[in-house]
Amino acid sequence: MPSPLDELDVEWAVERALKDHARRAAGNGQSTGGDGAVYLTVGAVIIVAAIALFFVVSIAKFGLPSFGPQAPDPDNTASQRAVKITYAADEMRGIAIPIPRTWEKRETTDGTLEWVSRNEYNHDGFINPVGVIRTASSPSRGTLAETARKAIRAQAGGTSSQADYKETASGSVEVARRDSYFVTGELRDGTRTGLIGVLAFPATRGGVGILEINLSEDYGDTKSEFMDWILANTCDAATHCKWPPK
Repeated sequence: MPSPLDELDVEWAVERALKDHARRAAGNGQSTGGDGAVYLTVGAVIIVAAIALFFVVSIAKFGLPSFGPQAPDPDNTASQRAVKITYAADEMRGIAIPIPRTWEKRETTDGTLEWVSRNEYNHDGFINPVGVIRTASSPSRGTLAETARKAIRAQAGGTSSQADYKETASGSVEVARRDSYFVTGELRDGTRTGLIGVLAFPATRGGVGILEINLSEDYGDTKSEFMDWILANTCDAATHCKWPPK
């Protein structure tokens, strides 16, 4: 089976046709005007055929050219999502948390780690970030469920003295390869309703670690989905976290 021509073959064919045409047109000075016209026509046909062959070979190798909007490349889309996320490790408690790269780490002096969104909202004259992720250690000696509920009540009370908290879901979960307990609840403060969650888990260096997530109503219907995504991608800091996050 003959091998298909490539671009070099086509270029060579065009070059040869041009040389043959020039040689025949010269004809050692003996060709007539009619013969020159014939040779010119033949040469033009050869060139057109060579160009047509070039396009046929190109289509065979690379496919037909496409026009208009193109479907996104799944791998490229995934890499774009990955670029927007980074993992932040809490070595003391042994977990790594997926944090949007647009968020900023807030300095603390009480041994906690905190990341806040750059986007903010004004509530009764106070400027608050629309999202907060925080890790801490719990002094509670109760069960993980008791520790999580105590921490989320403290979180709700610390947000506003007039906030109305209502638990929406709770249960045992496995996060970062550890049996943990998670509690979520709606936090209504005036006309605003946000979502808060607390994960209680065994810390690497002993005791109980706490992961707090606070998302304002600015996240709309994606609050719960975003919170679940954070938990699903939180991993053990001592192991290799999956990249990109799922």
